[in-house]
Amino acid sequence: MRDFDYEAPTSLADAVGLLARSNGSARPLAGGTDLIDHVRTGRLSADLIVDLKKIPELMVLELNDAGLRLGAAVPCYQIYEHPGIVEKYSAIADSSNIIGGMQIQNRASVGGNLANSGAAADSTPALIALDAQV
Repeated sequence: MRDFDYEAPTSLADAVGLLARSNGSARPLAGGTDLIDHVRTGRLSADLIVDLKKIPELMVLELNDAGLRLGAAVPCYQIYEHPGIVEKYSAIADSSNIIGGMQIQNRASVGGNLANSGAAADSTPALIALDAQV
């Protein structure tokens, strides 16, 4: 794997700026479970990895009468361990629980699972069935 720079911005504006200035050579990282493997094997290249886990808007997990607000970088385990989500949005909880094993679920996110657009994106059917807004 070739060397790359790493940034962990704390605002959405800073993350967007880093990605925009990279001319396509930066990759956003939410969980990184697929990204790091793709960079390591040469399927993707990156001069810069932009870690999104320190951006509050992307780590929000909020359940109220209006619905569920789920940040793109929230790890899967936080979703399936949330009693309210299990009760009201069991499809999201169940799909989060089958994304990889426990080690993967500690890092992987539904946002990353969706953005990766893999053929086996476990969370996509649940999001479609629940008419999720992305």
